[in-house]
Amino acid sequence: MEERYQPDEQDRSERDRPLHARITAAVLTALREASGDILVFLPGGGEIRACSESLRSALEDKTAGISIHPLYGDLPFEEQERAILPSGKRKIVLATNIAETSLTIEGVKVVIDSGLTRRLQHDPATGMNRLVTVAVSKAAATSGKAGPAVSVRASATGFTAAMLIRERSLLATGNPSGRSLPLILELAVWGVKDPANLSWLSPPPTVAWESGRRLLMDLGALDPEAR
Repeated sequence: MEERYQPDEQDRSERDRPLHARITAAVLTALREASGDILVFLPGGGEIRACSESLRSALEDKTAGISIHPLYGDLPFEEQERAILPSGKRKIVLATNIAETSLTIEGVKVVIDSGLTRRLQHDPATGMNRLVTVAVSKAAATSGKAGPAVSVRASATGFTAAMLIRERSLLATGNPSGRSLPLILELAVWGVKDPANLSWLSPPPTVAWESGRRLLMDLGALDPEAR
């Protein structure tokens, strides 16, 4: 599989353009230089709609043989089916990267990756989760790309090199109420009060741990000594 970067690392003016403009440029290049359908991974529905509008405008005089299909969870099933099933036209499918490792669309020869993903992250200040847009990990960026002949990163090589080596643990990003509480309770049964006393492959973040322990104390599951 061939891997390309667009824009090039040296093209700083292109890198500063909005995401929908960079994706449109990458798609237009792929239409000229490669054959087959094109699959674009984007972080969310808003980016998909913006890229769809940008592409329709750029391809205004060329849409006779090309169809553009958004693909994300909130779409009606019929629209999702049209994006996945074979078509008589050359397809451009704009999908959220939540399907990156499981989505198979027959006829796709080019994959364009925005290099961004959206996920829930716990905010200790509010005690609630919120959606944040972050760079994908290298593991996610290289997954699910065996089929297409060309994979295009819509980000410079330097940006890709700076991606997270791996996804942060769910304890680091998720709601401690849902992620760390069972672990804190299990260790309390063992008599462990301080996670620093154990050897971890991925140590639980202090903020999530303390937040979870305070909640368990408030609920009466732990006493003031964290027992």
